[in-house]
Amino acid sequence: MIRSGASGSEISRRYGIAPRVLRRWKQDVAAAKELGFVTVQIADGATPAAERAMP
Repeated sequence: MIRSGASGSEISRRYGIAPRVLRRWKQDVAAAKELGFVTVQIADGATPAAERAMP
């Protein structure tokens, strides 16, 4: 269990991982939080992709 306020160095030592790996994971999580869903509107009469792909 990681206690609140634990330093990155403390966590990396406890779990035997390199501090740079922990920093990279932290950056990846922060970047993923920026991703999300957007609203999409489909126009009337739009052809589904599956129908367009048929030869």
